[in-house]
Amino acid sequence: MIRVFSVSCIVLSFLMTLSSFQHGDLSPHISPLSYHLLIDTDFTTWTYTGSVNISVQVSAEVSEIRIHVAECVAMETLALCSTSRCLSPVSLLETPSRHNTARDLLVIPLTTPLLPGNYVISSRFSGVVSSNLVGFFRTGYEVTHPYSGTKTYVNMTATHLSPDKARTVFPCFDEPHFRATFSLTLVHPADLTVTSNMPVEEAVSVGGGRTLTKFQTTPSMSTYLLAWVQHSFVYGPRTVVTAAGEVRLRHFIPRESDRNMSATVRDKLDLLQDYLEFYNEFFDIPYPLPKLDLIGIPDYLFGGMEHWGMITIGLEAAVSKDYMRFGGYEVHFRNLIAHEVAHMWFGNLVTMEWWNDIWLKEGMASLLSYTCTDAIFQDIDMTNFHMLNNWHPAMLADQKLSSHPVRLLDVDSNQEITQSFNSIAYAKGATVLAMLRHVLGKDVFQYGLNRFLDTYQYSTATYPDLVASMTTHVKDGNLIKAFMDSYILQKNYPLISVEITSNKIRLTQSRYAKTTNKTQLNDNSYHWVVPITITGFKNNKPVDLLTSDYTMMTGRNMVLQFDKTFDTIKLNLEGNMMFVTHYPLNNLNRLIDLANEAESPLSHKDRGHLVCDIFHSASINLIPYSVALEAVKFLRKEEHFLPWGLAGQYFGDLASMLDASLSVCFLGYLSHLIKPQLGHIMSTGISLEHQIMVETMLNYEKFVTKKGQDQSMKKKDWSKLKEYKSLSENERSPASILFETSKPSQIEKIGNTLVKFPCSHPSQAILDFLEFYSSASPATVWKVYRDNFEVYNEKCGKIQFVYAKALRAMISAQRDLKIVEEIERFFVTHPAGSGGLGVEEGLEAARFKIRFREESGTDIRDYLEGQGYCEVEDVIADMVSV
Repeated sequence: MIRVFSVSCIVLSFLMTLSSFQHGDLSPHISPLSYHLLIDTDFTTWTYTGSVNISVQVSAEVSEIRIHVAECVAMETLALCSTSRCLSPVSLLETPSRHNTARDLLVIPLTTPLLPGNYVISSRFSGVVSSNLVGFFRTGYEVTHPYSGTKTYVNMTATHLSPDKARTVFPCFDEPHFRATFSLTLVHPADLTVTSNMPVEEAVSVGGGRTLTKFQTTPSMSTYLLAWVQHSFVYGPRTVVTAAGEVRLRHFIPRESDRNMSATVRDKLDLLQDYLEFYNEFFDIPYPLPKLDLIGIPDYLFGGMEHWGMITIGLEAAVSKDYMRFGGYEVHFRNLIAHEVAHMWFGNLVTMEWWNDIWLKEGMASLLSYTCTDAIFQDIDMTNFHMLNNWHPAMLADQKLSSHPVRLLDVDSNQEITQSFNSIAYAKGATVLAMLRHVLGKDVFQYGLNRFLDTYQYSTATYPDLVASMTTHVKDGNLIKAFMDSYILQKNYPLISVEITSNKIRLTQSRYAKTTNKTQLNDNSYHWVVPITITGFKNNKPVDLLTSDYTMMTGRNMVLQFDKTFDTIKLNLEGNMMFVTHYPLNNLNRLIDLANEAESPLSHKDRGHLVCDIFHSASINLIPYSVALEAVKFLRKEEHFLPWGLAGQYFGDLASMLDASLSVCFLGYLSHLIKPQLGHIMSTGISLEHQIMVETMLNYEKFVTKKGQDQSMKKKDWSKLKEYKSLSENERSPASILFETSKPSQIEKIGNTLVKFPCSHPSQAILDFLEFYSSASPATVWKVYRDNFEVYNEKCGKIQFVYAKALRAMISAQRDLKIVEEIERFFVTHPAGSGGLGVEEGLEAARFKIRFREESGTDIRDYLEGQGYCEVEDVIADMVSV
């Protein structure tokens, strides 16, 4: 029986939360309408000068002007003009202004209040082209002469202004709800090509080997979407006709690239065209710009960026050849481009009003990219990768007490904005939207999305706006809204415990969180409205128990009685919903038996989901790990990559929590588990699905064999390390000295080398070091980081989530409680900037692992020794021979 009466209370409490939110630094009474921006770059000194005229509308009398500009931008003049006349420029040195450097906010009091009307804010400024790969930055790539072998470094510049880095380049209203048009002009060396959001309007020589290039005006958009690249690339074009007119597609590659690149260019243009045509039809709103470019950026820290009209990705991906993209990388590349093209609508055409709703664009693009690629490519079921890359990361990220709601309530500072780009926004956002699609049905879901885009195009929107668009036209709209609110506005997710008596089941929900602090799990304020899907089995045959696709659980308890009999049930079909199920042990054993059947009635998604439920239950001591490890041995017969891929994260986490002696036994267990599939995969198939299975199993093999050996640098590695020091900054590559070694002294030497002899983009090098070596010698990596903290924070402290990711990897790998406590004390007095969330999550994970060894170590040891898995050397040797 469903207790629907609890829904009104849930809706009320969430509405109270929504109404209290405030955001932003800038006055709501001054809105930018257009920017006329000029940037003149000096490629010799790596500096630039610029000017900007911002047309603004003042809606109410104001006594001050508030505008974003970072301390690194030297403002020379600032003038306030009416539309008919301009006052004399006022030197900022003589203006009684206030500059909040922590928030990059300039506040200029006015001697006379500004009345409602239209005005122009005009400024001249200068700055330095950054080397940190954010804001307006320099980068480049190395080319080798085909005959002489001479190496040349080719310089270029690019921008990455997301989320709040436009202010580090020019004065602006750098908040997403302040949309405006941009007319960009660049002055640059005449031998370079310049690319931006819009096509070139005109290019004229200004003498001295320099060119002035003016671009067409953009549609109204947020500052973070503005972009330009100054480069030596060439491109391949294609024209596509849409309902809005012709769209010119271009894929840019370095001029010096392999001459046989026509197939590579055609491959990327095919993707752009297919995706553009799919989304045009899916959204029923044609892509509105006259062009869409794809361009690669060397040493790019981000997967991709959806600048309106110009997508940027890493250079290596941009020049990749389709016939060389094997298995998982091919899937990743397909999805990467589909994700960025989806943003042309979700994020660009309609922008979130504030960064607390970053998931509206990132979660939606993360879901729709798989919808798009699944519709276009017939060689593999792309929905498998939604489960692998959205649902599963969401379950893992949101199981922590340090997690946060999808819709953040307190996103205010620059640091909080950068930290909001994480797995909760991307993966959980996508997962909850996929749940909504399942509840509404695909057609109704698509209709709601189209309604949302049509209503808010060229504007900004919020989570309540999306919910209204999706629910006001459907039956049970309030119930569906309550379901969405419960998953979007609170962190973590439910644990559904099952009791079975005859043909009746009782479900009880509680809060699931992986923590050493069990008392926090008793917080009764956590409650979800959960779509429940169930199937029964009788004599290994499926039995339909529900008369509809799902039933909604609104109360803490729910009793369901069925007319049909069954001997086994499974909740959450194919992992469509976000909750953990804890079954009675006899039902769990029968599910394992079903998974073990030669022709299992459980789909590969259900078998993979069963693995997840088993390990999630073991993680909070609902079942012993010995039971979990025995249960998932049905994987020995598993021929689909998905269950193996899902299991891999749990096995990796478990291995990182074990002490050295027990880790050897665990490798023996894994080698036993994977051996049947290693022998099988080498003799079957060449399909994309088979390629991914081969990759998956070979990764398991590599994990077992590498972990089972004591790695030491070879003589040639030492020579390579010595050579690295003698190279110029542009020639150094961090990848060239990230050797496979587990020796602490060698790891420390590598870390100190990277700090003292940086490459042209040292932030990438030192972050790679933290992630690469933490699993081998976490204490050594911490020592290198601690001793060079100022270097790390200076180079990486403002680089969004990549810094947090590296710190999380380093801290969570620690095994010694004293070191964990030292780290906690250290960061109290040494703030980690945008890495703060990584510190918090890393400390939580490290403490959990230490407690795990105390609570579960004996159980796992008894199991592994009892099963004979501790004689790993012979097993590994035998496995390698396969």
